[in-house]
Amino acid sequence: EFETRASVSYVSNSVGTSARPERESSALLFNAEAHLTHLRPRLRLSGGLFTRTDDLNYRLGGQFVGISADEKRLLASGGYVEAEWQASYGLTLQPGLNITTFYGDYPASLEPRIRMNWQPWGVDGPTQISGAAGVYRQTVNGISDERAAGSAFLAWRPNPLAEEQDPDNAINVSDEPAEALHAMVGIQQQIGPFKLVAEGYGKRLRNLAVPIWSALARFTTSLTPAEGTVYGIDARLEWQRGPFYAFVGYGLAETEYTIQQAPLSGDGPVGPQTYNPPHDRRHQVNALASLELGGFEASVRWQYGSGLPFTRPFGFDTYVPFFPLPDVTETFGIPRVLYREPFNGRLPAYHRLVVSVSRTFEFGPGDLSVQVGAINVYDRANLFYFDIFTVRRVDQLPLLPFLGVKYELGN
Repeated sequence: EFETRASVSYVSNSVGTSARPERESSALLFNAEAHLTHLRPRLRLSGGLFTRTDDLNYRLGGQFVGISADEKRLLASGGYVEAEWQASYGLTLQPGLNITTFYGDYPASLEPRIRMNWQPWGVDGPTQISGAAGVYRQTVNGISDERAAGSAFLAWRPNPLAEEQDPDNAINVSDEPAEALHAMVGIQQQIGPFKLVAEGYGKRLRNLAVPIWSALARFTTSLTPAEGTVYGIDARLEWQRGPFYAFVGYGLAETEYTIQQAPLSGDGPVGPQTYNPPHDRRHQVNALASLELGGFEASVRWQYGSGLPFTRPFGFDTYVPFFPLPDVTETFGIPRVLYREPFNGRLPAYHRLVVSVSRTFEFGPGDLSVQVGAINVYDRANLFYFDIFTVRRVDQLPLLPFLGVKYELGN
Protein backbone atom coordinates (compact mmCIF):
# COMPACT_ATOMS: atom_id res chain seq x y z
CA GLU A 1 0.00 0.00 0.00
CA PHE A 2 1.45 3.35 -1.07
CA GLU A 3 0.14 6.78 -0.04
CA THR A 4 1.29 10.36 -0.63
CA ARG A 5 0.05 13.54 1.04
CA ALA A 6 0.80 17.24 0.84
CA SER A 7 -0.54 19.98 3.12
CA VAL A 8 -0.20 23.71 3.71
CA SER A 9 -1.02 25.41 7.03
CA TYR A 10 -0.99 29.09 7.89
CA VAL A 11 -1.62 30.83 11.20
CA SER A 12 -1.20 34.44 12.28
CA ASN A 13 -2.09 36.69 15.18
CA SER A 14 -1.63 40.34 16.08
CA VAL A 15 -2.27 42.86 18.83
CA GLY A 16 -3.47 46.39 18.19
CA THR A 17 -5.60 47.96 15.47
CA SER A 18 -5.91 46.26 12.10
CA ALA A 19 -4.29 49.25 10.38
CA ARG A 20 -1.31 49.56 12.78
CA PRO A 21 -0.81 46.46 14.92
CA GLU A 22 1.70 46.79 17.76
CA ARG A 23 2.82 43.16 17.45
CA GLU A 24 2.23 40.55 14.80
CA SER A 25 3.46 37.06 14.08
CA SER A 26 2.77 34.41 11.45
CA ALA A 27 3.84 30.88 10.55
CA LEU A 28 3.47 29.11 7.18
CA LEU A 29 4.05 25.35 7.08
CA PHE A 30 4.37 23.18 3.96
CA ASN A 31 4.61 19.42 4.40
CA ALA A 32 4.93 16.60 1.83
CA GLU A 33 4.88 12.91 2.79
CA ALA A 34 5.11 9.48 1.18
CA HIS A 35 4.17 6.28 3.06
CA LEU A 36 4.63 2.61 2.18
CA THR A 37 3.02 -0.28 4.07
CA HIS A 38 3.81 -3.99 3.69
CA LEU A 39 1.59 -6.64 5.30
CA ARG A 40 2.77 -10.05 6.50
CA PRO A 41 1.04 -12.61 8.72
CA ARG A 42 0.83 -11.02 12.22
CA LEU A 43 3.25 -8.30 11.11
CA ARG A 44 2.83 -4.93 9.44
CA LEU A 45 5.91 -3.03 8.23
CA SER A 46 5.63 0.62 7.31
CA GLY A 47 7.99 3.43 6.43
CA GLY A 48 8.00 6.81 4.83
CA LEU A 49 9.79 9.97 3.81
CA PHE A 50 8.86 13.59 4.42
CA THR A 51 10.05 17.11 3.76
CA ARG A 52 8.91 20.18 5.66
CA THR A 53 9.32 23.95 5.33
CA ASP A 54 8.54 26.43 8.12
CA ASP A 55 8.38 30.15 7.26
CA LEU A 56 8.31 32.17 10.50
CA ASN A 57 7.82 35.92 10.77
CA TYR A 58 7.37 38.22 13.74
CA ARG A 59 7.45 41.93 14.43
CA LEU A 60 7.28 43.22 17.98
CA GLY A 61 6.86 46.82 19.01
CA GLY A 62 4.57 49.11 20.96
CA GLN A 63 5.26 49.67 24.63
CA PHE A 64 7.58 46.69 25.05
CA VAL A 65 11.34 46.58 25.54
CA GLY A 66 13.46 44.63 23.07
CA ILE A 67 11.62 45.77 19.93
CA SER A 68 12.66 43.56 17.04
CA ALA A 69 11.54 41.95 13.81
CA ASP A 70 12.77 38.84 12.12
CA GLU A 71 11.90 36.21 9.55
CA LYS A 72 13.33 32.74 9.27
CA ARG A 73 12.91 29.71 7.03
CA LEU A 74 13.55 26.23 8.42
CA LEU A 75 14.00 23.26 6.08
CA ALA A 76 13.90 19.68 7.27
CA SER A 77 13.51 16.24 5.76
CA GLY A 78 13.65 12.72 7.05
CA GLY A 79 11.94 9.40 7.31
CA TYR A 80 10.58 6.80 9.66
CA VAL A 81 10.28 3.03 10.00
CA GLU A 82 7.69 1.26 12.12
CA ALA A 83 6.61 -2.30 12.78
CA GLU A 84 3.37 -3.63 14.27
CA TRP A 85 3.75 -7.17 15.58
CA GLN A 86 0.79 -9.20 16.72
CA ALA A 87 2.44 -11.29 19.42
CA SER A 88 0.81 -14.05 21.46
CA TYR A 89 -1.75 -13.70 24.25
CA GLY A 90 -3.35 -10.53 22.86
CA LEU A 91 -0.12 -8.51 22.94
CA THR A 92 0.70 -6.00 20.18
CA LEU A 93 4.06 -4.20 19.96
CA GLN A 94 4.81 -1.18 17.76
CA PRO A 95 8.49 -0.14 17.80
CA GLY A 96 9.57 2.70 15.52
CA LEU A 97 12.31 5.17 14.71
CA ASN A 98 12.00 8.70 13.29
CA ILE A 99 15.02 10.40 11.67
CA THR A 100 15.06 14.13 10.85
CA THR A 101 17.79 16.12 9.11
CA PHE A 102 17.76 19.91 9.39
CA TYR A 103 19.27 22.06 6.65
CA GLY A 104 20.97 24.63 8.83
CA ASP A 105 22.42 24.86 12.29
CA TYR A 106 20.70 21.96 14.07
CA PRO A 107 22.16 18.43 14.16
CA ALA A 108 20.26 15.41 12.84
CA SER A 109 17.66 14.02 15.25
CA LEU A 110 17.01 10.34 16.07
CA GLU A 111 13.72 9.73 17.86
CA PRO A 112 13.02 6.15 19.00
CA ARG A 113 9.45 5.30 19.99
CA ILE A 114 7.49 2.26 21.11
CA ARG A 115 3.84 1.45 21.78
CA MET A 116 2.28 -1.55 23.48
CA ASN A 117 -1.30 -2.81 23.63
CA TRP A 118 -2.41 -5.86 25.60
CA GLN A 119 -5.88 -7.42 25.57
CA PRO A 120 -5.54 -10.31 28.03
CA TRP A 121 -9.05 -11.69 27.32
CA GLY A 122 -8.89 -11.27 23.54
CA VAL A 123 -10.10 -8.62 21.08
CA ASP A 124 -13.67 -8.82 22.39
CA GLY A 125 -12.60 -8.91 26.04
CA PRO A 126 -13.49 -6.25 28.62
CA THR A 127 -9.91 -5.20 29.39
CA GLN A 128 -7.27 -3.35 27.39
CA ILE A 129 -3.92 -2.17 28.77
CA SER A 130 -1.69 0.18 26.77
CA GLY A 131 1.61 1.95 27.14
CA ALA A 132 3.92 4.14 25.09
CA ALA A 133 7.26 5.90 25.32
CA GLY A 134 9.26 8.00 22.92
CA VAL A 135 11.49 10.95 22.20
CA TYR A 136 10.09 14.00 20.35
CA ARG A 137 12.01 17.07 19.17
CA GLN A 138 11.03 20.36 17.53
CA THR A 139 12.85 23.46 16.31
CA VAL A 140 9.96 25.95 16.43
CA ASN A 141 9.37 27.77 19.70
CA GLY A 142 6.41 29.94 20.72
CA ILE A 143 7.04 32.92 23.00
CA SER A 144 4.40 35.06 24.66
CA ASP A 145 4.13 38.04 26.97
CA GLU A 146 4.17 35.91 30.10
CA ARG A 147 3.43 38.87 32.39
CA ALA A 148 -0.01 39.50 30.91
CA ALA A 149 -2.90 37.64 32.53
CA GLY A 150 -4.41 35.53 29.79
CA SER A 151 -2.62 37.09 26.80
CA ALA A 152 -3.55 35.28 23.59
CA PHE A 153 -0.62 36.61 21.50
CA LEU A 154 2.08 34.14 20.47
CA ALA A 155 5.22 34.77 18.41
CA TRP A 156 6.83 31.84 16.58
CA ARG A 157 10.59 31.65 16.13
CA PRO A 158 13.28 28.95 15.84
CA ASN A 159 14.64 27.41 19.01
CA PRO A 160 17.59 29.69 19.84
CA LEU A 161 21.17 28.68 19.14
CA ALA A 162 23.95 29.13 21.67
CA GLU A 163 25.46 32.14 19.91
CA GLU A 164 22.08 33.92 19.96
CA GLN A 165 21.87 33.91 23.74
CA ASP A 166 22.63 36.66 26.21
CA PRO A 167 25.97 35.50 27.69
CA ASP A 168 24.82 36.60 31.15
CA ASN A 169 21.84 34.27 31.01
CA ALA A 170 22.79 31.42 28.70
CA ILE A 171 23.37 28.45 30.98
CA ASN A 172 24.22 25.07 29.41
CA VAL A 173 22.81 26.11 26.03
CA SER A 174 23.21 23.60 23.21
CA ASP A 175 22.44 23.85 19.53
CA GLU A 176 19.85 21.08 19.78
CA PRO A 177 16.09 21.35 19.23
CA ALA A 178 13.68 21.33 22.14
CA GLU A 179 13.26 17.76 23.38
CA ALA A 180 10.51 15.89 25.21
CA LEU A 181 10.71 12.36 26.56
CA HIS A 182 7.17 10.98 26.85
CA ALA A 183 5.90 7.97 28.77
CA MET A 184 2.33 6.85 29.43
CA VAL A 185 0.35 3.87 30.65
CA GLY A 186 -3.39 3.40 30.44
CA ILE A 187 -6.22 0.95 31.00
CA GLN A 188 -9.66 0.57 29.44
CA GLN A 189 -12.20 -1.56 31.31
CA GLN A 190 -15.78 -2.44 30.41
CA ILE A 191 -17.99 -2.91 33.50
CA GLY A 192 -21.51 -3.77 32.40
CA PRO A 193 -22.95 -0.68 30.69
CA PHE A 194 -20.02 1.44 31.90
CA LYS A 195 -16.65 1.91 30.22
CA LEU A 196 -13.77 3.25 32.31
CA VAL A 197 -10.68 4.72 30.65
CA ALA A 198 -7.76 5.89 32.80
CA GLU A 199 -4.31 7.07 31.77
CA GLY A 200 -1.23 8.35 33.57
CA TYR A 201 1.59 10.17 31.82
CA GLY A 202 4.86 11.94 32.41
CA LYS A 203 7.15 14.11 30.30
CA ARG A 204 10.71 15.31 30.76
CA LEU A 205 11.47 18.49 28.80
CA ARG A 206 14.92 19.76 27.76
CA ASN A 207 16.30 22.66 25.72
CA LEU A 208 13.15 24.71 26.10
CA ALA A 209 13.46 28.41 25.36
CA VAL A 210 11.56 30.84 27.59
CA PRO A 211 11.76 34.64 27.92
CA ILE A 212 14.34 35.92 30.39
CA TRP A 213 12.50 36.96 33.53
CA SER A 214 12.90 40.50 34.82
CA ALA A 215 11.12 42.74 37.29
CA LEU A 216 9.91 45.01 34.46
CA ALA A 217 6.87 44.42 32.25
CA ARG A 218 8.13 43.82 28.75
CA PHE A 219 7.73 41.53 25.78
CA THR A 220 11.21 40.22 25.05
CA THR A 221 12.78 37.96 22.45
CA SER A 222 15.82 37.44 24.69
CA LEU A 223 15.48 33.81 25.70
CA THR A 224 17.05 31.55 28.26
CA PRO A 225 17.12 27.74 28.37
CA ALA A 226 14.75 25.83 30.61
CA GLU A 227 14.05 22.30 31.67
CA GLY A 228 10.66 21.02 32.70
CA THR A 229 8.54 18.15 33.91
CA VAL A 230 4.89 17.31 33.25
CA TYR A 231 2.87 14.77 35.23
CA GLY A 232 -0.80 13.99 34.99
CA ILE A 233 -3.70 11.57 34.98
CA ASP A 234 -6.86 11.50 32.85
CA ALA A 235 -9.93 9.44 33.72
CA ARG A 236 -13.16 9.05 31.78
CA LEU A 237 -16.34 7.15 32.63
CA GLU A 238 -18.89 6.48 29.85
CA TRP A 239 -22.39 5.06 30.05
CA GLN A 240 -24.75 4.22 27.22
CA ARG A 241 -28.18 2.66 27.51
CA GLY A 242 -30.52 2.73 24.54
CA PRO A 243 -30.86 6.27 23.21
CA PHE A 244 -29.13 7.81 26.24
CA TYR A 245 -25.37 8.45 26.39
CA ALA A 246 -23.34 10.20 29.09
CA PHE A 247 -19.73 10.61 30.12
CA VAL A 248 -17.72 12.49 32.71
CA GLY A 249 -13.98 13.07 32.45
CA TYR A 250 -11.44 14.45 34.90
CA GLY A 251 -7.85 15.52 34.34
CA LEU A 252 -5.18 16.35 36.92
CA ALA A 253 -1.84 17.72 35.71
CA GLU A 254 1.16 19.73 36.84
CA THR A 255 3.75 21.43 34.62
CA GLU A 256 6.92 22.85 36.15
CA TYR A 257 9.81 24.74 34.53
CA THR A 258 13.27 25.38 35.96
CA ILE A 259 15.58 28.13 34.67
CA GLN A 260 19.04 29.29 35.72
CA GLN A 261 19.05 33.00 36.38
CA ALA A 262 20.36 35.67 38.73
CA PRO A 263 17.94 37.05 41.37
CA LEU A 264 15.67 39.86 40.21
CA SER A 265 17.36 42.16 42.71
CA GLY A 266 20.67 41.60 40.91
CA ASP A 267 22.28 40.73 44.25
CA GLY A 268 23.37 37.10 44.30
CA PRO A 269 24.73 34.31 42.13
CA VAL A 270 22.96 32.64 39.23
CA GLY A 271 20.83 29.78 40.51
CA PRO A 272 17.78 27.66 39.74
CA GLN A 273 14.32 29.23 39.73
CA THR A 274 11.26 27.00 39.48
CA TYR A 275 7.74 28.03 38.50
CA ASN A 276 4.52 26.79 36.91
CA PRO A 277 4.20 28.27 33.38
CA PRO A 278 1.01 30.07 32.28
CA HIS A 279 -0.48 26.98 30.58
CA ASP A 280 -0.37 24.88 33.79
CA ARG A 281 -4.05 24.03 34.30
CA ARG A 282 -4.25 21.80 37.38
CA HIS A 283 -7.85 20.49 37.19
CA GLN A 284 -10.17 19.92 34.23
CA VAL A 285 -13.67 18.43 34.14
CA ASN A 286 -15.82 17.61 31.10
CA ALA A 287 -19.33 16.19 31.32
CA LEU A 288 -21.79 15.38 28.54
CA ALA A 289 -25.30 13.92 28.41
CA SER A 290 -27.19 13.30 25.15
CA LEU A 291 -30.53 11.77 24.22
CA GLU A 292 -31.81 10.65 20.81
CA LEU A 293 -35.60 10.67 20.61
CA GLY A 294 -38.03 10.98 17.70
CA GLY A 295 -35.27 11.86 15.22
CA PHE A 296 -33.93 14.64 17.45
CA GLU A 297 -30.69 14.62 19.44
CA ALA A 298 -30.47 16.85 22.53
CA SER A 299 -27.20 17.33 24.39
CA VAL A 300 -25.90 19.18 27.43
CA ARG A 301 -22.16 19.74 27.94
CA TRP A 302 -20.41 21.30 30.95
CA GLN A 303 -16.73 22.24 31.09
CA TYR A 304 -14.59 23.33 34.03
CA GLY A 305 -10.94 24.40 34.23
CA SER A 306 -9.10 25.60 37.32
CA GLY A 307 -7.30 28.95 37.17
CA LEU A 308 -4.10 29.39 35.15
CA PRO A 309 -0.96 30.93 36.69
CA PHE A 310 -0.25 34.65 36.38
CA THR A 311 2.17 37.06 38.03
CA ARG A 312 0.90 39.46 40.68
CA PRO A 313 2.41 42.96 40.45
CA PHE A 314 4.83 43.98 43.19
CA GLY A 315 4.38 47.71 42.69
CA PHE A 316 4.50 50.62 40.26
CA ASP A 317 7.06 53.32 39.52
CA THR A 318 7.98 55.92 36.92
CA TYR A 319 11.03 55.38 34.74
CA VAL A 320 13.07 58.38 33.59
CA PRO A 321 15.85 57.63 31.05
CA PHE A 322 19.17 59.37 31.85
CA PHE A 323 20.72 59.28 28.37
CA PRO A 324 20.52 61.97 27.24
CA LEU A 325 20.03 63.86 30.48
CA PRO A 326 16.35 64.76 30.76
CA ASP A 327 14.77 68.09 31.55
CA VAL A 328 12.93 67.15 34.73
CA THR A 329 10.59 70.12 34.36
CA GLU A 330 9.20 68.68 31.12
CA THR A 331 9.99 64.95 31.27
CA PHE A 332 7.60 63.13 33.56
CA GLY A 333 8.86 59.60 32.91
CA ILE A 334 7.18 56.40 31.82
CA PRO A 335 4.88 54.52 34.24
CA ARG A 336 5.91 50.89 34.79
CA VAL A 337 4.72 47.77 36.57
CA LEU A 338 7.21 45.96 38.81
CA TYR A 339 7.16 42.21 39.46
CA ARG A 340 8.80 39.73 41.81
CA GLU A 341 8.50 35.95 41.59
CA PRO A 342 7.01 34.67 38.32
CA PHE A 343 3.50 33.23 38.27
CA ASN A 344 2.81 33.56 41.97
CA GLY A 345 -0.98 33.80 41.56
CA ARG A 346 -3.89 31.99 39.88
CA LEU A 347 -6.61 33.42 37.66
CA PRO A 348 -10.29 32.65 38.36
CA ALA A 349 -11.60 29.25 37.31
CA TYR A 350 -13.28 28.77 33.92
CA HIS A 351 -16.60 26.95 33.47
CA ARG A 352 -19.56 27.10 31.11
CA LEU A 353 -22.64 25.14 30.01
CA VAL A 354 -23.58 24.47 26.37
CA VAL A 355 -26.96 23.03 25.28
CA SER A 356 -28.07 22.07 21.78
CA VAL A 357 -30.77 20.23 19.82
CA SER A 358 -30.14 18.84 16.33
CA ARG A 359 -31.93 16.88 13.64
CA THR A 360 -31.01 15.53 10.20
CA PHE A 361 -33.46 15.59 7.28
CA GLU A 362 -33.32 13.95 3.87
CA PHE A 363 -33.21 16.80 1.40
CA GLY A 364 -32.80 16.12 -2.30
CA PRO A 365 -29.69 14.03 -3.06
CA GLY A 366 -28.21 14.59 0.41
CA ASP A 367 -28.81 15.15 4.09
CA LEU A 368 -29.53 18.49 5.77
CA SER A 369 -28.50 18.82 9.43
CA VAL A 370 -29.83 21.66 11.57
CA GLN A 371 -28.57 22.45 15.08
CA VAL A 372 -29.77 25.13 17.51
CA GLY A 373 -28.48 25.85 20.96
CA ALA A 374 -26.76 28.26 23.30
CA ILE A 375 -23.21 28.72 24.57
CA ASN A 376 -22.54 29.76 28.19
CA VAL A 377 -26.16 29.23 29.22
CA TYR A 378 -25.82 30.73 32.72
CA ASP A 379 -23.78 33.70 31.39
CA ARG A 380 -20.58 33.02 33.32
CA ALA A 381 -18.00 35.87 33.09
CA ASN A 382 -14.95 33.83 32.06
CA LEU A 383 -11.72 35.82 31.82
CA PHE A 384 -10.02 36.09 28.42
CA TYR A 385 -7.48 38.85 29.05
CA PHE A 386 -6.60 41.18 31.91
CA ASP A 387 -4.22 44.13 31.56
CA ILE A 388 -2.67 44.55 35.00
CA PHE A 389 -1.30 48.01 34.20
CA THR A 390 -4.58 49.55 33.01
CA VAL A 391 -6.85 47.23 35.08
CA ARG A 392 -8.74 46.43 31.88
CA ARG A 393 -10.60 43.11 31.77
CA VAL A 394 -11.84 41.36 28.63
CA ASP A 395 -14.14 38.37 29.08
CA GLN A 396 -14.91 35.44 26.81
CA LEU A 397 -18.25 34.95 25.09
CA PRO A 398 -21.36 35.74 27.17
CA LEU A 399 -24.65 33.86 26.72
CA LEU A 400 -24.76 33.30 22.96
CA PRO A 401 -27.54 31.50 21.04
CA PHE A 402 -26.42 29.82 17.81
CA LEU A 403 -27.81 28.14 14.70
CA GLY A 404 -25.86 25.69 12.57
CA VAL A 405 -26.78 24.25 9.18
CA LYS A 406 -24.80 21.55 7.31
CA TYR A 407 -25.61 19.89 3.98
CA GLU A 408 -23.94 16.64 2.91
CA LEU A 409 -24.35 15.12 -0.54
CA GLY A 410 -25.08 11.41 -0.64
CA ASN A 411 -22.66 8.82 -2.05
